[in-house]
Amino acid sequence: MKYDYKQLHLDEDFGATGYVVKGYKSNGYPKNSVCAGMTRIDFIESYESEAGAIEAHPDLVCDGEVNYGSAWMDQDLKSVSHIPDEPDYLY
Repeated sequence: MKYDYKQLHLDEDFGATGYVVKGYKSNGYPKNSVCAGMTRIDFIESYESEAGAIEAHPDLVCDGEVNYGSAWMDQDLKSVSHIPDEPDYLY
């Protein structure tokens, strides 16, 4: 999949491979998905170092800065508030 952008996340829960690369695709879900219109976030790979992640994914660097992300910043992208809290009935 071609992503709109990638971010590097430092996730200490991953231990020695705590540098996690994620790909982001705006409107990345099919039209028939309940997530249609949302940004799709995919785990791509984890690495032992920032340098290893950048070597494998040079597009993590933009204007000389590493594009870091975090779970906190992703919260709004993962919001499912648009899904009604009502049962689906088939008639």
